[in-house]
Amino acid sequence: MEKKQNPVTSLLRRNKSVKATVLDNTSIIILLLLLCVCVFFVSGFATGATITQLILEISIYGLVAVGLSLVMIAGAIDLSVGYLMGTAAVLLITVYNATGSIPLAIVSALVVGIVLGCVNGFFVTVIGINPMIATIALCYIYNGVVLRSTNESSLRAAEQTLRGVIYSHGIGGISILNVTVIGFLVILILLGIFLRKTNTGNNIYVSGGNADAGRLSGIDPKKFQFLAYAICGLCCGVAALFLSARFGGASYTLGSGKDVFAISACVIGGIRMTGGSGSMSKVLIGVIIMRLISTAMNCLLVPAAWTDFVSGMLLLVILVLDRLTRGFEET
Repeated sequence: MEKKQNPVTSLLRRNKSVKATVLDNTSIIILLLLLCVCVFFVSGFATGATITQLILEISIYGLVAVGLSLVMIAGAIDLSVGYLMGTAAVLLITVYNATGSIPLAIVSALVVGIVLGCVNGFFVTVIGINPMIATIALCYIYNGVVLRSTNESSLRAAEQTLRGVIYSHGIGGISILNVTVIGFLVILILLGIFLRKTNTGNNIYVSGGNADAGRLSGIDPKKFQFLAYAICGLCCGVAALFLSARFGGASYTLGSGKDVFAISACVIGGIRMTGGSGSMSKVLIGVIIMRLISTAMNCLLVPAAWTDFVSGMLLLVILVLDRLTRGFEET
C-alpha cells in the first residue's frame, strides 16, 4: 500500500523550494527593479549618450569580470585583475608609440595578458601559495610596473588611429555595435559554450565544486585552475585593448578598483566564493547591475563615495542571500 505524504511536510517543502528559487534569481529581480528606477526616476538616464556609454562600460569591464568568473568557478580567486589589465594597457601604448603598428600593439597586449595570467596560475597551482595572498602580492608588483612606466601620470598614444579602428565603425550603420561590444558578446558566448558544452569546462566546475571527487575521477584540479588563470589573463588583455583605445592612452589609475568591481559583479551574478557554480549569463547580469548603479549615481551627481557605499551594501546583501540559499539547499 502506498504511503500517503503528510500534507504539512509537502507544503513546507514546496515553500522552501519557492524561497530557494526566489533567492537563486535575486540578481534578476534586482536588475529589473534597478532598470525601472533608472528609467522612470533618474533624470538624464534614458538618453542615447548615457545608454551608449553604459553599454561600452559593460563591454569593457565585463571582460574582466567574465575572466575572473572562470577562476572563481575553479575554486580560486584573482585580486590582481585590475592592475594586470593596466599593465597590458601600458605595454600596448608603449609598443604602439614605438612601432606605429596596431597589430603588433594588439598582440603585445594579448600576449602579456596571457603570460601574467600564467604567472598568477603558477604561484597558486605550482608553488601552492594561497590564491588571495599570491594575487595580492602580484597586484602590488603589477601596480609598481604601471606606476614606473607612466611616471605616475598617463601615456598618450602618438596617433589616434587605434581608437578609430576600435570605435569609429559600427556594424550595419549602428555606431554602438562596434568592435568592443561585438568582441565582448562573442567572448561571453564562447566562454559560456566552453563551460557548459566541453569536458574541459565541466572539469573547471568540478575543480571548484568538489576537488576531492575530481581527483578520484582522475581530474587534476590544479591543472584546470591554471587554465582558468590563463584565460582570465587573456580577457584582461582584451579589456586593456578596448579601454586604452577608448581613452587614447593608458593612465596609472587605469586598473584601480577594477578587481573589486569584477569580484562584486561575479558574486552578485551568482558565482560562489567556494567555486563550482555560476554561468556567464548571470555574470553579465552582475556587471549590468554594477554599472547601472554607477551610471545612475553619476546622472544624479551623487559623490563617488556614495556609489562605493551603495555597491558595497548591495554586495553584502547578496552574500547574505547566498548564504541563505545554501541553507535552503542543505535542509
